[in-house]
Formats: sequence, C-alpha cells, structure tokens
Amino acid sequence: MSASNTNESILTQISFAPLPTTQRGFGIHIDATLKGIPRLIYANGRQVVIRLLEDPSVATFCNVHKANVNVAKFSPNGEWVASGDASGILKLWGAKNQIVKNEVRVCQSVLDIAWSHDNQRLIAGGDGFDAFAKVFMWNSANTIGTIGNISKKLLSLDYRPCRPFRVAVCGEEKSTNFYEGPPFKFKQSDSTHTNYVNCLRYSPDGSQFVTCGSDKKIVLYDGKSGDKTTVWEDKEDGHEGSIYSISWSPDGSELLTASGDRTCKIWDVATGEVKTTFTFGDEIENFQVACLWIEGYMISVSLSGEIHYLDRDNPDNPMRTIQGHQTQMNSVDTDDDGNIYTGDSSGNLGVFEEKSGECTIFSGDGHGDTLVHRVAVSCDAKKLYSVGYDDKLLVSDVDSRKTSDSYEELEGQATDLASGNVDPDLAAITTSRNILYIMKNGRAATRIELPSRVPLVGSPQMTLN
Repeated sequence: MSASNTNESILTQISFAPLPTTQRGFGIHIDATLKGIPRLIYANGRQVVIRLLEDPSVATFCNVHKANVNVAKFSPNGEWVASGDASGILKLWGAKNQIVKNEVRVCQSVLDIAWSHDNQRLIAGGDGFDAFAKVFMWNSANTIGTIGNISKKLLSLDYRPCRPFRVAVCGEEKSTNFYEGPPFKFKQSDSTHTNYVNCLRYSPDGSQFVTCGSDKKIVLYDGKSGDKTTVWEDKEDGHEGSIYSISWSPDGSELLTASGDRTCKIWDVATGEVKTTFTFGDEIENFQVACLWIEGYMISVSLSGEIHYLDRDNPDNPMRTIQGHQTQMNSVDTDDDGNIYTGDSSGNLGVFEEKSGECTIFSGDGHGDTLVHRVAVSCDAKKLYSVGYDDKLLVSDVDSRKTSDSYEELEGQATDLASGNVDPDLAAITTSRNILYIMKNGRAATRIELPSRVPLVGSPQMTLN
C-alpha cells in the first residue's frame, strides 16, 4: 500500500515497508549509502527493502529472489546492490532500476557480502558443504582466488577498502581467517574467540579490522598483515551478552556494538573504554542484533525488527524508532481519515498513519504468536476489533495503541468480522462452525447457529449497521 510522493527522484512512494527479518541467537547485517539520496537497505523474506535515511516512510522493494534474502549491500558508488539468499544465490542489480546484471552461485546460503572499494570485486559467504565463500569479479563472476581452510558456517566477512587488497572471514568455527591477494590465498588463522565470531569489519582507512563474538570479546587486527593487536574482554562496563554486530565510526576512532544484553555501546579504539551505553527495554524483543554507523547516522536493529536512530546525547531514548510488521499482513481496515489498521501472521496489530506513513505496533500480548485473521476498526475509530487463529475476539484501544487484556472465546475459528457502521460498540463474527455472533462491548450478545447449507458471507460483502 502506498501514497504518492513526488518530492523524491529515486524512491517515489510512501510505502508501508516491513521491518528486517531477524532470528533469535543470531545477528543480521544491514547497510546504507550516502551516494545520491542517503538510503538504508536490509532484507525481509524474499524481498530487499530500501528506505530513505531521512524519511524512512519513503521506501521501495526489490523482488528478484526466489528464496529468502539474508543480506544486501550497496556498492561503494551507491549504484549497484549485491543481495544473497538462502539458496546460495547472489544477485547483482541496479539500485535505481532493479535490473539484474549478474547472478552467482556462492554456497548453500549467503549470509554476508562485501565489495572492494573500487566497485569491481566482491566476496560473499555463509553456509555450505564444500564451499563456504567465493571472491569474484562483479561483471564476469570470475573467481579471483580461493577462500579455503573453512569447515563451518561463515557469519561475517569483509574486503579491505584499500590496496594491497586483503579479505578476512569469521563464523561458527570460532576463528578468524585472513587471506592475501588477488588471487586470494589463505595466510593465517586466529582462534582468540572462544565462541561464534558474529561480525567482522574493516576500518574506513583499512589500517585495522575488528571482530566481535558470542564470547563477549572484541578483537582488533592489523589490516594489512592480519596480525592480532588488541583484545578487549571482561570489561567492567562491557557487554553482558553476545555481541552480534560491530561498526566503525566514520573517522575510525570509535566502534559501535550491538548485543543480546539489550544495549549498544560506543568504544574508544585507542583506549578500549566504553564511552556511551544505549539502553532499550527489558524484553527479549529488545535484544540488539545489528548496528551501523555512517556519517551522522547511528542505527541499531532490535530482535523485534524495530530500527532505532541512536542519540548520543540521550542514550536512553533513541531520536527515532521505526516500527512495523516483520511478517505478512493478513488483514487491513481503514478509518475515515485514511489510517490503515493491520494484523499479521505473528499476532501483532498495527496502525499506519496516512499522512506520515509511520507505523505503530500495539503493545500488549494481543493474539500471542497466532495469526490475526481479520481486523475491523469501529466507526468512531476508537476501537480495533480483531480475531485470530486463537479463536478469540479482542477489542483494543486505538488511542493508547494497546491490545486488550481481556477477550471473548469463540466456538470455532473466526471466518469473518465486521464492525458496526453506526454503533461503535457493535461487531459481528462468523466462525468455521457456522455460528454468527453479534457482539456488544466485546461480549457475545446474540449467538445464532446458521444452517450448514448456508455459506458464510465473505468479508467484502459482510456489513453490520
């Protein structure tokens, strides 16, 4: 769903974009470019989502993959995108026209991608049987070396952004491998980490690269030789959980990390001291699984998929949080102001404001993890009725954006839902057991058993005055 916005030359619609797909126990990789219009890029299901950094309600989508996409990265010049999916395919396509230029089979499942600074070469890797990574020319897909000495899933990798070129990889083998080239060949491995090595990133000038892991360690290496230089561990103010993501400041003097302890931190590279700690909520959904530092933007992603714009001057409150759905929206309804109310397959309810395109997800337990089958907003736009595969009716408060703590049990799975056109306290529900409920204030006022030979009325026709 989208509304026209003619002020943008590349992204031409206000779109109700999904959030990044996440998985508990693992980090994800996001990317951004400042070339042209500053844009953020990430994966959700089989699509790649590109959003404006300044106005994230403006978004576009690329659907060139047949399998779920795990990662997408802009080329350094911002003109191309490399995206990798769960079938091991990497696709190269135009950031503006989305035309696929090349397709490369890398491994069993691509989990990270990195470009050389001259836009000519890439390395990609992830899970596999005999091949875990590939380094190749972008236009011909010809390999330019061998990324060997790997026996377990790679979680992250990077390409040195200057000559002489180097690449480094890390992952579930609990080690960091370093390669010289091109043509690239294995030089050495380091096993300082004692658990999964989740993320590896080169500094902007290529003089260093850094890794972080589930052992809470941060390890710094010389960017040219690959030799280990510094290890940060057991810091008093360090992370208390797995570190899933790490990103350099634009000048290379600081690092931003994201952790399963529900915090992000800024570290001083010279001293190893924590300079700022960003805090979030106490729920599992507040695990921080990705971070990115690009010029004036510091961004993190929660396990819930929420995207946070971090504020160094106010670390307990992000300057902006982008909410939305991670999973498929199964039902929508609108009020007279054009606001769109939604329910998804994970049990979440949301509302997209027509004017801003911003989404708010209703707080509370809602329908749990069960699919929301139908939503209907009351005629006064004060209540949101919803039914799910949990066989319950919820009546949630629109103004507070909070799901109801109480519910009405239904006999059978709801097949349709309608709210009253005149009375905001009135709703009607049909179920799979051919029962029609007339609801008043969220409770069954009338129960009618329909003849089995009478088909249930579909949602486009079902209305209630």
